[in-house]
Amino acid sequence: MLDTPLTKAGHFDDDERKAAIAYILSRVCCGRSVRAVLIADAGNGEVPRLPGVQTWWRWVAADAALSEHLARAREAGIEALLDEIIDIADDMGEDSASRRVRIDARIRLAQMMKPRKYGPSIDLTSNGQTLGLAEQLAARRKRAIEERDAPIKISQVAVG
Repeated sequence: MLDTPLTKAGHFDDDERKAAIAYILSRVCCGRSVRAVLIADAGNGEVPRLPGVQTWWRWVAADAALSEHLARAREAGIEALLDEIIDIADDMGEDSASRRVRIDARIRLAQMMKPRKYGPSIDLTSNGQTLGLAEQLAARRKRAIEERDAPIKISQVAVG
């Protein structure tokens, strides 16, 4: 008889799960996507046994602490990707169009993931005067009413 109990093929004991989570989060901190880590690194004998994509997202959904750790790892990953921008720009071995695409992808990802820090700034002024949210809504409502009530010009009517 075996000394260890038999487990299902997809089952992870606590040590395996912790090792897999640590590895995945460390790679995400370096700017890799979760999907890339789970798919590309799976089966590599030099890394811990990794869960499948669905298993990983079930773990994240069931564990608030893991979800928080993943969010922090992604934030660090964004910073790592942004650090690569200078290296990509300076790499003369790659054509400029490819470099531009790689740089733009990193910038757009940073803008989506951390809009307050990396998103475009929005000027909330009117004639140099800062407007509060209530004033902005009132001004937008007033413009919408004016546009709705404006007479229709013949050139605006579609003939068909």
